Amino acid sequence: MKKFAFILCALLISNVLCLAQANAPAFGDPKATIFDVASVKGSFKDNIKLVNETDDFEIRFNVSIYLSDSKEWSKCEDVELDSYFDSEEVDCDIDNFAKVCAYIAITPVSGKQYKYATEKSHNDFIITVSDVNPKTVSPSDMTVFEIKEIKGGFLRDRVRFINNSSDANMYFGVYVSKDNVTWEKFGSAYLKENGDTDGVEGPLMLFVYKYKYVGIISGNGKQYTYSPRISSHDLNIKVQD
Repeated sequence: MKKFAFILCALLISNVLCLAQANAPAFGDPKATIFDVASVKGSFKDNIKLVNETDDFEIRFNVSIYLSDSKEWSKCEDVELDSYFDSEEVDCDIDNFAKVCAYIAITPVSGKQYKYATEKSHNDFIITVSDVNPKTVSPSDMTVFEIKEIKGGFLRDRVRFINNSSDANMYFGVYVSKDNVTWEKFGSAYLKENGDTDGVEGPLMLFVYKYKYVGIISGNGKQYTYSPRISSHDLNIKVQD
């Protein structure tokens, strides 16, 4: 029943997007995805916000809005999403643009196709970007730790990476599991240089205490040594060569 509901929801989202594309005013880029602002329930008075729920890093989008008063498209600043669960507001050089924004067009600069979900929340129009074919992982793909075996006490709060290696610009995918079989994306970390730290953020971060295992995948494919320790209910993971 849950699977059927998920498929039905996906079809409904797809139909809404197709309808928006069909009814939208002509736009110069055929690769753009166009959203009908009025078709999404809720209040939109402030910002357009993009949220990254893909496995990709540094995704750049072209963004334009269609103005109901002038009946024309206006280009906004490009938006770049650095890592998983990163969010950025769209900068449009128009005062109170939410009042006259009828449609929103976004195009990935890379040309890659993504799935999109929209909602209005806290007066913002939010576009969540996800993968068309989400990555599946298994323990063989990762370095796995059983959380209860990590020294330092009870994990309740944050997961943080610390770069003690000689490498720079390192990405790490972080996954969690309750049974070491089914894994869920928890978030990602980006370490710019030696000594840098980065906290992992994602929709599951408030529920990390419910999981038994944490798995790490290095974005560059290199094998690192990880030294995890819990301190003040935070999991700190030191990355070493």
